[in-house]
Amino acid sequence: MAGPNIGTWVKVKGVGTKLISNKDGGRNYTQGQTITQSEFQDLRQKRAERLQGDKALPYIDNGESANPARKTKREPGDTPSKPVSRDWGPPSVRDAKLRDLYTKASSDKERSRLIRSYIKDNETTLRPIEAKHGMKDPEEMVSVKFGGIELHYPLGVAGRKNATTVLQEMLQDNYSQALIKHTSSVYLSNQRNKNDDYWEKTYNIPNFRSAATGGKGSVVFYNGRIQPGALVHEMGHNLAGSVYGSSTPPPNSIYAKVYAKEKRVSVYSEKSGSIGEDFADAVKLYHKQPKEFRKNHPLKYQVIDNLIKTGKEWQPKNAKTAKPLMVGITASPTT
Repeated sequence: MAGPNIGTWVKVKGVGTKLISNKDGGRNYTQGQTITQSEFQDLRQKRAERLQGDKALPYIDNGESANPARKTKREPGDTPSKPVSRDWGPPSVRDAKLRDLYTKASSDKERSRLIRSYIKDNETTLRPIEAKHGMKDPEEMVSVKFGGIELHYPLGVAGRKNATTVLQEMLQDNYSQALIKHTSSVYLSNQRNKNDDYWEKTYNIPNFRSAATGGKGSVVFYNGRIQPGALVHEMGHNLAGSVYGSSTPPPNSIYAKVYAKEKRVSVYSEKSGSIGEDFADAVKLYHKQPKEFRKNHPLKYQVIDNLIKTGKEWQPKNAKTAKPLMVGITASPTT
């Protein structure tokens, strides 16, 4: 059931249960009240008109913004770029078609237009999405599929802009299917993580505010913002979940052994004191800064490289006679 800060669930005749946001008059209804389809469509129309004025927020949790606010001076005769609708074909070929057109595009502007066109042409209708991870309440979203991932986001300018940022990161950095396959859903929520207070105490980081969380095959972004690099970090948590059964590599894992030998891969990993966060940031560095990662953390690079390529930690055929995977590390067979 939706909370008082989100909206009210009503029954629409001939349609089913729908969520009416408080911003669109949800407080004027009672939970479970029955309304007509005509009344519901009027509410939808007003909501669409309101959302057209939404703008992406420039503030981001670590000071960076994937969609920074900026003012541009328009030259005489210049017009804004608009996504052009196109035939993307059946679902089985849409991913490949977008990747092909993205690769052939001659400018960042053209690539952005392609992604916005893909999103606009293939998104689903608006529907309530149940609360995931740190979301406190259900939230109405539309969806689009790409690369085996279903991306959910609020309807409107801000939601589509954030969805564009997520797909652009996946295409630009060419994330391997070996990593992507461990994540099935991504949610771009306008809510704050209800567990921030818990993580602030756990990680001992004052005023902790989650940018995103990952686990059980899904990723949730919070606060209506997309932090650069957060997607692949959270995908790293899902990779760990598939390999170890938890986002935290266990003490007998190879990663735990190199974690004890090498310095932490990031400031965030150091502050949190979490091997799980170190692993996720290692996956991030592997995809975004592979040369620097390999140079500064050669042992962790080998572990992540093998996980990405094989889907499992190194497992010797004969643990007694096999040479160690790396100098100073003796691996225990994994299951």
